[in-house]
Amino acid sequence: MYLADVDIRAHLNEINFSCRLPQHPFNPDLQIGPASVDIRIDTVFWVPKRKPPRRWSRTSSEKRWRSADIVDLRRQDVYETQPTLHWRQRRLAPGDTIVINPGESIMARTYEEFSMPEGMAGKLSARVSYSRLGLLVHCGNDFMNPGWRGHHPLQLVNLSGLPIRIAPLFPVAQLCFVTLTQPSSRIYGEGERYMHDDGGPSKWWRDALVQEVVDAYGQDNLPRSVSDYINQAIADGLFSDEQLIRLLEFRESVAVSRFTSGSDFLGEFAEKERNARKRRQVWRGIKLGSLPILLGASLGLLSVQPYGWLHFGFILATVLSLLFASHEIFAQQSEDFFLPQDWRAYKNQEQAKAQVVAVRQSAVISDDPNV
Repeated sequence: MYLADVDIRAHLNEINFSCRLPQHPFNPDLQIGPASVDIRIDTVFWVPKRKPPRRWSRTSSEKRWRSADIVDLRRQDVYETQPTLHWRQRRLAPGDTIVINPGESIMARTYEEFSMPEGMAGKLSARVSYSRLGLLVHCGNDFMNPGWRGHHPLQLVNLSGLPIRIAPLFPVAQLCFVTLTQPSSRIYGEGERYMHDDGGPSKWWRDALVQEVVDAYGQDNLPRSVSDYINQAIADGLFSDEQLIRLLEFRESVAVSRFTSGSDFLGEFAEKERNARKRRQVWRGIKLGSLPILLGASLGLLSVQPYGWLHFGFILATVLSLLFASHEIFAQQSEDFFLPQDWRAYKNQEQAKAQVVAVRQSAVISDDPNV
């Protein structure tokens, strides 16, 4: 049975609505309806870090996504280490706004943090007023087990043909409480992957059934020992987000069984990164070095009359070179590459750790009276 407003008020201490902004507390008189509670959207959002580039197939008009831009559900080690790999958090102040363009999707969370009392389950649904605007407030799993506490995640999708501007603290969802037929044998408690949830990116990889499938069939086309070695390097925080994106692309492109060791794999990836940095430096030098040459040629041609297409061509080339050079100077260009020296430092660190473990094991064996 759904709880009526009288019953909801009677359980407010157990539900324990918590609001972190003192000027915007939970207001039972305004938020509790006949059989539900209006829930507001928080000031915290997660937006994609970038729109993944699309590559056009030469043989068809099909748009192909880069392999690194695909969320591969087999690679739980990657997302366990860097769960926000594809997402960037944005924190707004009350009164600020965020625009959701047609077809776009961003992640958000409920402003209220709350608990689900024992003997009850919760259901969160979108308010129809916003659905009629074309704003899908998809609540993901709209069900909450008894004992759960946190900020419930929200998925905001613009299904209309027009951009929608939304502000924090809008009451976009409603929470209902359902009584169980009898108390459950256990409750959703500490250690569960969404307990005290912050409403951020998914933690699907912590599901035991997901782990079972990955253990049985692997994560990619590499030998299991190689894959495990790479995963350990990722877990050690060896790569930045941008490096990890390129690593995933490289990992997807290699032939089956091409590598027999993880060390060889990361060594070749480091060489690939070094070559990429060299190309980046050469291109940067061309863009910066061409400006004075073109500028001098353009100034020299000003004394040559009559003016013709050659003059305008050099002037246009000079302007373009100035724009490219300004972009190199003032824009923040990514120089984040995983270089061979980074790989060697990590390998030396791993060898030092292995030596320490070996010494400790030998010490334990020498102290064993049964040896």
